[in-house]
Amino acid sequence: MWGLKYYYMFGKQNELLKLNTVNVMNALAAKGYNELDLCFTYIDNFKNVGIPVNSPLRSGDKNASLSTTWSSTGKIIISDFGYKKGMNIVGYIQELYNVKYMEALGIIVRDFNLDTVEMYNGFTANTIKARKKHHMPIKYRQEVVIRKKSRGWIKEDREYWGQFGIDITQLMSKGIQAISAFQIINPNKGSNNIINIPKGELGYSYPELLDGVEIFKIYLPYGLRGDKGFKWFSNVPLNVIFNLRFTPDRGNLLIIQSSYKDCMVMENFGYNSIPLNGEGMWFTDKLWNDLKTKWDKIIYFGDNDSDKESNPGKLLCNQWSKLYNIDYIHTPDNTASDISDYYYKYGREKTKELLTKLID
Repeated sequence: MWGLKYYYMFGKQNELLKLNTVNVMNALAAKGYNELDLCFTYIDNFKNVGIPVNSPLRSGDKNASLSTTWSSTGKIIISDFGYKKGMNIVGYIQELYNVKYMEALGIIVRDFNLDTVEMYNGFTANTIKARKKHHMPIKYRQEVVIRKKSRGWIKEDREYWGQFGIDITQLMSKGIQAISAFQIINPNKGSNNIINIPKGELGYSYPELLDGVEIFKIYLPYGLRGDKGFKWFSNVPLNVIFNLRFTPDRGNLLIIQSSYKDCMVMENFGYNSIPLNGEGMWFTDKLWNDLKTKWDKIIYFGDNDSDKESNPGKLLCNQWSKLYNIDYIHTPDNTASDISDYYYKYGREKTKELLTKLID
């Protein structure tokens, strides 16, 4: 890829994407990687978000002073309490190798062989010496076990889901359960955490199957103990897609959504829909190619974060439209970020009108 200006996908010549944070993260997602993989690669002895480790940024750190947390937007924040706080993963790599931000992005492109993104052409001696130390493959997260403690449905559940036109029967038809606690067991690291959901907070388990074994994504709508950075816990790998088993094998139109909740809203208007597995994560190449052969038309219904200056949702729509040659739609500016929020704000009839205008 050195010095090249183009890459090839599905036999088509494409211009290399510019080296920036969004393109690098999208290219990682296209290969099945995310920020956790970057942490496993560049943070020595990294075990999981929330577990402090000895800081690679300072020699002789004996107090496990490097911490990682989830931000309210689902990004990983890294802090070294004896050095620097509040770094994103690229900023951390920048500090680790004492390089500029663009050079840190270049390290990721090189180490993960992101052949759809242009290579940084100003590597310093520090970058040349910087090499990927270890990478824990996605199988690591498949081996993590999540168990849950179910509870009965209550009025608050019906009120929460009813805001989006979703009833308990629809949830139950997909095996979704209300839960009061869940357990995360990591046999590789010997960790076993039981998390009780406090009274007054809501939690749900989304089940899927992998090789006959039930795996889960845990959804806490309001976060855990008031911290909205802890809304999701999952051991579901990228190649397992929610709602796929409840969707026809093939057909005329398939809508790709950013969340399972959005999919259920779309189903109630008669559309076939599947969600992406996480923020900024596309399907595996194998699954994407399979979907394209079975559906006449596929549309990506992306988020519209018009309340944010950079509008990352729209930016992602544009990037994936170019990368995967897929049409995309989104809610109008200054209304709602996604279709479930739109339903919450404007109700069923207005949502139906919007979908007719966007799709039909």
